[in-house]
This record gives sequence, structure tokens and C-alpha cells, in this order.
Amino acid sequence: MVEEEIIFTPDDGTDFDSKAATIYALVEGTVGANSTPGVLTFGTAAASSNQSTERMRIDSSGKVGIATTAPDATLHVHTASAGSITPDTDADDL
Repeated sequence: MVEEEIIFTPDDGTDFDSKAATIYALVEGTVGANSTPGVLTFGTAAASSNQSTERMRIDSSGKVGIATTAPDATLHVHTASAGSITPDTDADDL
């Protein structure tokens, strides 16, 4: 369920119906008294599309997923082919 949204709809020369990018705030899980677990999703449209696709999400536990809607670590990057993340060797920075 989308609770709030920001939609970026530029003029493509014919109208303002194309979604170039989106940010959605969603409720995740069970809502209770003074407890509303939330998710933020970020989407962009591919070069040949006029609809936004989710590219990144921050879930209610603070996990960040890039190219996945179900991050299972603090930072979860999914690629269709082998990819890599190179952490910084100083302290706890990526």
C-alpha cells in the first residue's frame, strides 16, 4: 500500500504522463498503536520506458537493497550477472 509518493513526470514532448522517477513511502508489516513500520522505495525509468521500476529500497529494519526488494543484509546489492562491491579498508566504511 502506497502511503505517500513523489513522482517525477517530465514533459516528453507530447504530455506529462511519463514517470521518469519515483519515491514511494510504504507501510511494511503490521501497524499498531504508535508503531508504523515503513519502507522507502526509489525507482527510475529505463531509456525505452515511460514507467518507473523500483531500483532501491530501505526497509523498516534499515536494510538497503539495490536491485532487490528483499534485502537480507545491511547493504544487499543484487546483479543478474556476477558483480562486486569493494569496501574501503579504513574503519567500517564501504
